[in-house]
Amino acid sequence: MFHGPDPPPGSVVHPVRGKVALYNPLLHAIAQKYRTRVVDLWAMDVLRDPRAFSEDRLHFSPEAHRRIALRVAEELGLPVEEDWREPWPKPARRRDWLRARRDDLVWARTHFWPWLVRQIRGVSTGDGLQPKRPKLMPLKPPAQLTGDSEMVNAAG
Repeated sequence: MFHGPDPPPGSVVHPVRGKVALYNPLLHAIAQKYRTRVVDLWAMDVLRDPRAFSEDRLHFSPEAHRRIALRVAEELGLPVEEDWREPWPKPARRRDWLRARRDDLVWARTHFWPWLVRQIRGVSTGDGLQPKRPKLMPLKPPAQLTGDSEMVNAAG
């Protein structure tokens, strides 16, 4: 299980920060009840960097996913050679205000406006998509982890 992250100021999800803060202890209580591990994304300061988010400003970037995977491995006691806490590299140059507003306009045109139109029309991005596995099937257990074996996709 994962706690919700602490979104950076100015991010699309920052307005729901308070709700995430209320959600996390409830999730933690459920995890304790069922003796399930929790990866605390809220405590991962590296996820507060705007570069932790993809172009849509909603989902994590590939680098953020890599860092979360390292944190998961750490939680599971698996050996890792990199540290997810490693600070982001310094940007080559700081974006000026005008450049930031241009980026905001591109984002709004590319991501926000189409989303808003879909919401008004009552259309989901998943409408019309077929499921990858339409029939209920048993979950295959992953291969046993040994010294140098790799984890296999349990879903097959």
